[in-house]
Amino acid sequence: VHKVADKVALIIPLSCSACIFLPHISDETRLGLRVFTLGLLPLWGMKNLFKCIRYDGNIRPHCEFFDKNKTYYGACPSGHMSFITYGTTFFSLQYGFQASIPFGLTSLVVFASGLNSNRHYVSQLIAGAGLGILYGIAAHKVVNDYVNIQVDSEISVNSHGVIGLRISHSF
Repeated sequence: VHKVADKVALIIPLSCSACIFLPHISDETRLGLRVFTLGLLPLWGMKNLFKCIRYDGNIRPHCEFFDKNKTYYGACPSGHMSFITYGTTFFSLQYGFQASIPFGLTSLVVFASGLNSNRHYVSQLIAGAGLGILYGIAAHKVVNDYVNIQVDSEISVNSHGVIGLRISHSF
């Protein structure tokens, strides 16, 4: 179960990103997927930046994946949780309740798997979820701000035959 949850936490966001190339999606959906995809890289970078910091909250719990006689850092925030909650937040805000259920359940499975396998403490999973939620809200806001831009343009010719271009933006 843990190996499947690990792969699902990464495959689902990457699969959503690949949907950009589907021919029969709307321009608004394509924009949303493009913004979502572009958000994955800075999320990955921020997660790795935090993991490089050596402090007690970044220590991994002892489990079968690590030597019990050594101290391993790099557990906070949980990368799997940050990626899946990024997708959950973004798609839930973009597409509503019908996207919230499958993504939300997947997030819960990944959370339970990280805890049950003893690879993360609860605080590390919550930190990963928090980072993903922040990025998901930001990506949703970028899409909404872009879609809701109200720009009008007009080309006209005045009485002297001079062509003019007028562009206006509503705030």
